[in-house]
Amino acid sequence: MNCGAFLFSQNITFSRKFDALKKNVPISIINKQAHYFHVLRYNKLGHDMTIERRAKPSAEIIAFTPLKLDSVNAGWFDYEELDYLFFEHKYKLYFIFEKVLNSKKTIYLKVIDTIGKSSGFIELASLERDNAFQDFSFGFKKVANNNVLIIASRTGYNNLRRQVMMLFDIEKRKMKWIKKLPPENAENEFIIDYDVNMENDLIYLHSKNTVIGYETIDKDHVRYEKPLLRLDSLFLVRWGDTLRFPIKRTVASRALSVIKKAFIFPDKRRVLISLQGLKEDSAKGSMREVFLNVNMSIDSNNAAFTTTEFDSLIQRQLTFYDGTYKESFHKTHTLFANHLSKNFLNTFSERVEGNYYKELLFRRTDINTGQVVLQKLIPRKLVFFKNRIRFKNVNEIMLSNSDDEYRIVTLEMPDNFEANPENFVYDKFKKETNLWRSNIVMYIIKDGKLKKELIFRNAGFDLVPLKYDGGDNGKDMVFYVTSGSYEKFIVWKPALQ
Repeated sequence: MNCGAFLFSQNITFSRKFDALKKNVPISIINKQAHYFHVLRYNKLGHDMTIERRAKPSAEIIAFTPLKLDSVNAGWFDYEELDYLFFEHKYKLYFIFEKVLNSKKTIYLKVIDTIGKSSGFIELASLERDNAFQDFSFGFKKVANNNVLIIASRTGYNNLRRQVMMLFDIEKRKMKWIKKLPPENAENEFIIDYDVNMENDLIYLHSKNTVIGYETIDKDHVRYEKPLLRLDSLFLVRWGDTLRFPIKRTVASRALSVIKKAFIFPDKRRVLISLQGLKEDSAKGSMREVFLNVNMSIDSNNAAFTTTEFDSLIQRQLTFYDGTYKESFHKTHTLFANHLSKNFLNTFSERVEGNYYKELLFRRTDINTGQVVLQKLIPRKLVFFKNRIRFKNVNEIMLSNSDDEYRIVTLEMPDNFEANPENFVYDKFKKETNLWRSNIVMYIIKDGKLKKELIFRNAGFDLVPLKYDGGDNGKDMVFYVTSGSYEKFIVWKPALQ
């Protein structure tokens, strides 16, 4: 068998070989149903993106949908740079994307039904350049009830930023509300996270800061100055579905001097605020990493505060020279996934710097108390240059969950096979720079433990990590493998315990 090496304890089903076209590149997989899955591809030959519905376990195509994006975007547009959402809701697929021109930006929606028939282009919002504004942009995310929250932002030459929030109901295909936010100073005022709860209330965090200096940043061969900020005040803002005006409540943030990252998780009438930042240690004359969780009511000033730091093992693992700094608090992890299970919020964050994809941080928080009850550091050390490889998503984490078991699939250098997942040493962990000859490993978090399994060894066929949405379907995972001329799909099921 020239397809690699699997653990024999797993239930593996290979599809037949399909012809593979080098200009028809898979981008993501949605696997939320028992009898089929979806594959999103970038068809470079037809300059379009397409969706395939494939049967399990044979992977035969049962529906094919060209999105016909070339009828909207210019012929020179690179779809690998497309900003989009792709998700499934009540058996229908939704594809939301942003068309970008020099003078105009537009958000469009396409809906694909159960037989693969696509709607036309539904325009959700648009922004046009104005002489009074130096910059304009969109942001959008999927929120509660599978609706889509859109934020439109314009910044003037006087640094005044004006923003509008729009909540789009994907089932009724209309805006539920449009809210014009108070203007803010673009240099030191920020909405640092925003979301919508099940009652369709807009909830966001707003910070005001003092500029205490500037640092020089080099990015993409361009040098610019970034302001250094010190936190002055932090507000939780709730704008109810039926309220005319927003309600601001002060979030006590005395535990932090600088906010590096912040996430909010609305749940019924409360909001869990998770802040990652720096605290001045006056005794040592230095800063240290602090995590502040605030469990706050949206109707009153009732709040519970919990302050934690990296546990001793993780702090030791993250204390090493990695560029300029050695201390653990200089290593910032950005949220890429979260999952609510019972009374616990499970979050996954990653450290990415340029083309370097580094370790992952798992944190489990009790939503009733705000207490962090579990922290795990998951090994990863990948370096990929997207312009040197056909598959642009090989750095992706394929994440799946079943009950309280979480599975994280990633590429790894074979030399790391014997590394202890619970206590790995970053400096001794070998980096992987190739898809070929790499190990595909699965890190499993269960019962407070972290373990690792080898699930595939790339050889004649290579397993390519892709963007992955398994929903709560943890019963199996779908993988894509290719030899260059041929491709297969694999349905993987965990071994029976």
